[in-house]
Amino acid sequence: MILQFTGYSIITGIFSDELLKYIGYIEIVVGLGLGLGPMVGGLVFPFLHYEGTMFFFGFLNLGAMALCYFMLPAKLNKAGKYDQPLQKDPEQNSLVKDDGKVSKYD
Repeated sequence: MILQFTGYSIITGIFSDELLKYIGYIEIVVGLGLGLGPMVGGLVFPFLHYEGTMFFFGFLNLGAMALCYFMLPAKLNKAGKYDQPLQKDPEQNSLVKDDGKVSKYD
């Protein structure tokens, strides 16, 4: 589930102009993973047993993570306007002031 939400945030950051199309792609991949995962696990289990199957899927996830690290653009790592360091004064850290007005971040 966490990977699905991570995919949504990556898609909105990169492909905001065709957002719905790429969210559909994420849903397709998640559905295929939920359907094919148990089948692949059932095929791998007789050869690798329980621990080997867990290692197999763990290394598969590590490979996917490395692929994302090297293929995603570096602009996702840049700080946005809400990623400011915290100030010593708690009043400056709030996005909404006590009077209901939105702070300087907008």
